[in-house]
Amino acid sequence: AAGQSVSAEALRRGIAFQQRMTGGRMTGIAVRPQGDGTAFVKAGFRPGDVIVSANGRPLSGPDDLQRALAAVPARGGNLAVGVERGAETAPI
Repeated sequence: AAGQSVSAEALRRGIAFQQRMTGGRMTGIAVRPQGDGTAFVKAGFRPGDVIVSANGRPLSGPDDLQRALAAVPARGGNLAVGVERGAETAPI
């Protein structure tokens, strides 16, 4: 399920990111809405989602998602993320 177009700045303001650690290493980034939740919903996220990849690359450190966001052109571009949603992985 693809999300709608949302600016990188709206993502930073409207989504809270928290590292998920397993066995002392980062295994994903949990997301939750903040503010009015509009950016969270428009981007295609659901409560409980954990980002596990960005642009096809697994997230292995806390800066991986920030680097992927920084690579998206300011005038528009796409960032493809894979999220764990329950027992499945969904593309957004």
